[in-house]
Amino acid sequence: MKQKDNMRLYREFVEECKAIGVNPTKDLLENRIYHESQRKEYDEAISTYVLEYQKNAKKVFSSRKELSTFLDVVSKIPFSMSNLLLVYSQMPDASDIRSYDNWKKCYADIKEGAKAIYVSEPKKIIDQNGTRVVSYDKKAKFDVKDTIGFIPAPKIETDIETLIRGLIHDCPVKLETVSSERFSKKKDGAYYSAAERIIVAKTGMDQDEIFPKVAKAIVHSYIASGKKEYDDRIYDFEAQCVVSCLSKAYDVRSEYSETPEVPDSLKNADFKEHKRVLSTIVENFKRIRRNMDKFIGEELTKKHIQERLEEMTKSKSEVER
Repeated sequence: MKQKDNMRLYREFVEECKAIGVNPTKDLLENRIYHESQRKEYDEAISTYVLEYQKNAKKVFSSRKELSTFLDVVSKIPFSMSNLLLVYSQMPDASDIRSYDNWKKCYADIKEGAKAIYVSEPKKIIDQNGTRVVSYDKKAKFDVKDTIGFIPAPKIETDIETLIRGLIHDCPVKLETVSSERFSKKKDGAYYSAAERIIVAKTGMDQDEIFPKVAKAIVHSYIASGKKEYDDRIYDFEAQCVVSCLSKAYDVRSEYSETPEVPDSLKNADFKEHKRVLSTIVENFKRIRRNMDKFIGEELTKKHIQERLEEMTKSKSEVER
């Protein structure tokens, strides 16, 4: 088969050279064969990538259970959307995924017989026109449970008050609180008003309500950005999925953080719609988490400095005595 392909390429090459008046040298032929092999590699990689993407996206929206499993992956693994789908399809219970070399840098060994997780990594190749294009390679990575000797950093406990402050710290619009009497009975705890470009939150909510309900309103404010008209009912599914991701990531347990049911329209939707919904969920989760982590990190640094200052002051007083 390979010999036939090369003969076909040779005939085409000779005809092209004749057409433009160029001598068909060996160097030019080898260059043509190389570009052709690169093009095939590119086409096969892209085809595999798209098929895997479509298959896994459809599975995510097949049931509430599958959706919840995917959101678990999103909450733990900071990968691109396409690689999150690959992790979900291969090892959905993974929690910390790194390459063999990166685990070695952490003084961890990979267990014998460990199952690798294959993700896509972009690479640049030259197509038949001599243009650089992006193709994909499969790269093996391993989950922390398949390592020996790794010592994880101690888990930092963050109270719900700090989480709520981190959530609203970098809110893209103004947040107003109103009393229960003035709050719209048609809304549930907190909502985004597209007409006024504000988030309205009800006072007196229980602590387990505040985080998920305010988070949902914030997600709506992000999704609405750049849209002339916005109806939060249309994007309620995506917003609730982001809330579920955030609650999983920060271990916030609340009935208001549950993964939503998958609507039939989405179960039967095409790949384009699946991709749009997944992009909305993943991008907004990453955006809010990035802002929250930055705030929480700064707060913990302030707390640590304050504790050290108190220790130093206390030590000085004891010495003076």
